[in-house]
Amino acid sequence: MNSDETELSRVVAELQRCWQAGYAAFADYLCPEALDVSPLWDPEKIMHDLRSASLADLSGEALGGYAVAAMTTAGGVDEYRYYLPRILQHALMTPNEPGFDPVTILSKLEYANWRKWPAPEQLAIQNVYDASWHWVRLQHPDEFDATIWFVCAIRLRRDINPILESWRVNLTPNSALQLTEIINRSDSLLRGDALWEDVMFESRRIVAEWLCSDALQIAIITIVDEIAGRDMWRLNSVEAALAKLHAASWC
Repeated sequence: MNSDETELSRVVAELQRCWQAGYAAFADYLCPEALDVSPLWDPEKIMHDLRSASLADLSGEALGGYAVAAMTTAGGVDEYRYYLPRILQHALMTPNEPGFDPVTILSKLEYANWRKWPAPEQLAIQNVYDASWHWVRLQHPDEFDATIWFVCAIRLRRDINPILESWRVNLTPNSALQLTEIINRSDSLLRGDALWEDVMFESRRIVAEWLCSDALQIAIITIVDEIAGRDMWRLNSVEAALAKLHAASWC
């Protein structure tokens, strides 16, 4: 097994454990018999779709319509908590379906004031986001874009240094390639817009300095021989973006 495969097997086991813990944390919430849904949507279709399978078996297509409208125009906070474990699973399994974007889910959680929910519920959400992030960063960037999950991981932590250090010390070929995607799109990190809009300045500064750090460059060099030749262009493409980060006042 290569380093990606070895690390991935461990991360998959942790992700599955966190998914199951998520269901357990929200098990006290009952399946709603009805939802107050805005007529701007299709209330009958949403309810029909939600009743099409048990929670753990709901498809992304069946759950997506509700996930988009949840709380703002469909149902309330407790209904969202019931469906949340499956929504978080679909954020990885069905990422292109409406309502499952991890930033959208995080925004809905903030709308619901989730930081005042019971501690086990908060921990379950945090752990699923962490495990999802660790899984995504091990995927090839042609298959999954880790940037959006990385930004969510940053937003969820007061101290982001453990996230950065974990990535550096557990660097694999695919996670190194994911780094190149973040570096090459770091203009928005500098400006604090797009995905980085809701990330505090201090956190963005720390990320920028980490991307510029000698320690990270050394870590990448140590695994460069494991990167497929067809992907070397990605590593060779970051020089200009890193120079811009170095030139910024915070680096």
